[in-house]
Amino acid sequence: MSKYKYSVPTENYFRMYNLVFDLNLKAPTFLLYAYLLSCAGNKGSCWPSLDTISRKTGLSISTIQEHLKILEQRQLISKSRRRVDGCWGKNNVYTLLSLDNPEVYRATDTAEELPL
Repeated sequence: MSKYKYSVPTENYFRMYNLVFDLNLKAPTFLLYAYLLSCAGNKGSCWPSLDTISRKTGLSISTIQEHLKILEQRQLISKSRRRVDGCWGKNNVYTLLSLDNPEVYRATDTAEELPL
């Protein structure tokens, strides 16, 4: 019997709705969404720096910025500035939005719904 047999994780993991696979996200967009989801956990929002996202995902800063825009356009996330002790922080806050919104099924360059 292999010592690498699959077992259900008990810690250090995150869950993602299976519905995400129906959204036709390109690989970098999916990876970025999954990373933000893992950072947010039960809180629903997170604020990793672009450098941290790049280090953890292997994506370049420009690729991250491009795909953050796609996630915002598809209304999978919202982005706002982070405020710490009354001052604006350097990092953005990324809030994960509901997958019930029909906009998550629309392509970014057309008003047509994506096929399921």
